[in-house]
Amino acid sequence: MLAVTMRIWRFFSPLRKFCFETENYGIIFKEVRHCVVLNTVLLTQMIRTKTGVRLVFQPAEEGGAGAKRMIAGKCLEHVDMVFGLHVWNFQTVGTIGVCEGAITANSDRFEIVVTGKGGHGSQPQATVDPIVVGAQVVTALQTIVSRSVDPFAPAVVSIGTFHSGDAANVIAGSAVMKGTVRTKDERTKEIIIKRMEEICTGIATATGATIDFNYRHGYPATKSTRSGALLVRRAASKVLSSGDIRLPYKSLAGEDMSYYLNENPGAFFFVGSCSPENLKSPVPHHRSDFNIDERALSVGTSIFLHIIANSLTNSGDDEEKKEEEEEDFGGAAAV
Repeated sequence: MLAVTMRIWRFFSPLRKFCFETENYGIIFKEVRHCVVLNTVLLTQMIRTKTGVRLVFQPAEEGGAGAKRMIAGKCLEHVDMVFGLHVWNFQTVGTIGVCEGAITANSDRFEIVVTGKGGHGSQPQATVDPIVVGAQVVTALQTIVSRSVDPFAPAVVSIGTFHSGDAANVIAGSAVMKGTVRTKDERTKEIIIKRMEEICTGIATATGATIDFNYRHGYPATKSTRSGALLVRRAASKVLSSGDIRLPYKSLAGEDMSYYLNENPGAFFFVGSCSPENLKSPVPHHRSDFNIDERALSVGTSIFLHIIANSLTNSGDDEEKKEEEEEDFGGAAAV
């Protein structure tokens, strides 16, 4: 049995004035993948097979790790392979991105709490300023990727928030920083965590502050198997020209599709959704005015249907499969 996955999430904004609607069913979808999988649901009714296709509608993809709960609920029971897609506004509509190995990154978060000694802004000698200490931490963390990580290993350490104090003439007693770490392999992740711990310990000793470092492991990297990536390429070749079946746009985004692919072979791929005229300045995902070229919907649906048909009928002769298995997926994009 095959499983085709989608994740349900909503991003509401007064600036977001579009939706994807099916008039026949009176349902409005705020997420593009809803439409792709609904189309697949309807069209698979026309495919007569002796085995099954399971279409997985999953909640809580954005930070809630809904995939883990779905797996615990036995959504993968009797499933042989799993496939999923994501529309991608950094690729032109009419193209896809697929590779063997990691297509998204380990997506982790951290919190650093600096506890100093507060006081009046006119008497800094009597304080341990957590903002000054925190600033040293931020600067030092940015040297990890540039000086401690292999330059051929993709990695990011980003501080997203830095909060301290609420009065202009008062040195606060503490500061709190939060951020994210993105990597594609476990060795790089281990190096970064170790260096973050060492930096916090060293700066705390040097300044007299107390620094608490808390690291939270998030979604693992989403990795397509060779067999899954080959099935996607074979299916896409029925829909697109060979030049439009590409390596994915390189990204350190996180995806809980990883949990499914840690359990079963399969693949996750990007479907280009940006109009050619907008490719020089595409609207990024999660922005309030995000939109797509809706031709991407038919591309995604068609590829899913061909994956299902090819998998269930075992179509294609042995020579064709042998040639595809010898194809190079490009290891540089699949670290």
